Order: sequence, then C-alpha cells, then structure tokens
Amino acid sequence: MSIRSAVSLRVHGVKHRFQDVWALRNVSIDVQPGEFLSLLGPSGSGKTTLLRIIAGMLEPTEGRVVVGDRDITRLPSQKRNMGFVFQNYALFPHMTVFENVAFPLTLRQVRAQELRRRVAEALQLVELSGLDRRYPAQLSGGQQQRVSLARAVVFRPEVLLMDEPLGSLDKRLRQQLQIELRRLQREIGVTTIYVTHDQEEAFSMSDRIAVMHQGSVAQVGAPPDIYRSPVDPFIANFVGDMNWFEVEVTDGANGIGCAQAPGGVMLRIAPVGERKSGQRVVCGVRPERLRVGRELKADQTFRGTLRVLTFQTGYFRAQVDLADGHRVLADLHEDRPAIGEGDEVLVGWDTRDALIFPA
Repeated sequence: MSIRSAVSLRVHGVKHRFQDVWALRNVSIDVQPGEFLSLLGPSGSGKTTLLRIIAGMLEPTEGRVVVGDRDITRLPSQKRNMGFVFQNYALFPHMTVFENVAFPLTLRQVRAQELRRRVAEALQLVELSGLDRRYPAQLSGGQQQRVSLARAVVFRPEVLLMDEPLGSLDKRLRQQLQIELRRLQREIGVTTIYVTHDQEEAFSMSDRIAVMHQGSVAQVGAPPDIYRSPVDPFIANFVGDMNWFEVEVTDGANGIGCAQAPGGVMLRIAPVGERKSGQRVVCGVRPERLRVGRELKADQTFRGTLRVLTFQTGYFRAQVDLADGHRVLADLHEDRPAIGEGDEVLVGWDTRDALIFPA
C-alpha cells in the first residue's frame, strides 16, 4: 500500500478563541512531506484544538492552514483528504471489521472489486487479515485501534492525524503499537501529525516534536535536541527530570563563570552569551548526568547524605541531601551500587552537563 505522494503541511499564524479564552496564540508550524511530527504538551496546552483545526473540525479565529500549495483553511473536513484516528476508536459497533474499514471507500463510491482489494490491503498492513468478519465487540482494544488505523489510511489520505490513539491501552500494548504505528507510517510515507502528552511516546516515534505550552509552540526540534537543548525551564522540566539551582552570577562573563546558590553552594557554570555579576540564573542538571560515590572525579563536587535508593527499570535512583539543604536526584547505572542509604557521599557533575537559563 502506498500513498500517492507525501505532501507538506503549513500552519501559519493560527489563533483560536473559545469565548473569552485564547486556546491558541499565533501558532506557526511547517510539517515536511512524509514527516512524523508529534504535538507534545500538558492538558490544556492547545494540542487537540490545533489538530481539529487542521482536520477542519474547527475554524480558526485567525490564520491559515495550507496543504501542499492549497489553502484549506475554509475547506470542509470531508473535502480535506485527511485520515483521523481517535483515542476511543470510534468504530461502528453494528458493522464488521470489513464494513468499518470499507466505510470511507463506500462514501467515495469506490467500485466493489477495488473496494475489496483496498480493504484487504489495509487489513494486511495492520496485521488483521482473517478478522474481517468479526465485530468490534469481539476484538481486543489493540485490535480495535488497528481497525481504526486501517480505516484512516484505506482511502490513501494526504495527511494522517492522530489524537492520543494509544491513551486508553495498557503500557505493554501501547509500546507494541508505538513500534507498529511508526513502521506503518514509514512504510506508506504519509505526512503524520500525532497528539500526545506522553513524553516517552513522542520521543520514541517522532521525526520532530513541537512542544506546546499555554496555546503556543514553545520549541520545535528533533527528539535529542528537545531533550538536550531545551530553550526554557518549562521544556527542560516537562521532557524529563531535572535538579534545579537558582543562583547569582558572582564572577566571569565569558568562558567558565561562578555562581552562588542561596545556601552558599558555589557552582561553576558555562555562560551562554554575556552575563554580568549579580545576574540571577537557574542552573539545571539531569539526574543521569550526576555522579554519586565515596570518591569522585568531576568538575565540581559537593558533600551530602544518601537518603533514599530505589530500583527503577534498569537503574537505581538516588536521593541525596546536600550539606546546604539542596535535595538532588541521581541515576546510578550499576548492577550493585557500592553505596547505601545513610552513607555520606560526594555528588558531582561536569560543567558542560548543566543547563543555564535566565531566572
């Protein structure tokens, strides 16, 4: 099964207001042909509102939506040639799997022979061949979502839209379908926009991620760039755990500088741009960049007490109270840590591993 040709999609200056509340504030995104772009953000950030505007289910208060070279802002949803996969499957309970998948083709008056061929092709693509006579109630949740996906691609849409399609599934099935969805999307090459609030899901599936916050796009980039180089503290905190220090620059503006936390901890920081003495900044270090031990080599180290040590999936997480009162989290990738709860330890990290933002 192949999409006729992947197309680009452009959202330009889109705003949307529900009565007195602005749900979207001047959103602009360019999606490349065949790209898998995830809209990631907390509840209320505007992800689903934006997706529904792209789908034609809502009309923007301002702005444009362009597919290829066509402005579709005012075009009805049924004329946009877009597939949509919902979280709740939205299958017709009185129809068989075959009839559900064939429904978009029936509306388009596709001939019977061609219809049967395309439905069989779509069911094979989602690995449901042989289940075409079953009803939705006879299928598992994962199978129902596969049927929904087959229905969304059977008519060969230019753009595929998915609104948290795996949100109602258990973790193991969700992870399995993440892999299957990504495989399918690459196989047919359709331009895809995927809404999720699950960071792990977005990072494992996407070519690029658009992080949304309070109705705006805060940052767009490849998953490693979003994680390693967030543009502000909100994104840094949202896409992973972070140890934060609010500090005041005391020395140096270029190269390596120094900063002092309220409790007296002195940090070495790598300034981004020009900073003056007395300027307040926040310094963030991710738990996996911290090192903990009785002896330690790092750009800077601090003494503390290991309070809690818990086993996570594949690593240990340590909670350490520093002497000045700061509490930090560190991930230990060791089979059997040589330290335990109650031990006096050193905590350290290298200057290059700290992220610095204006306070």
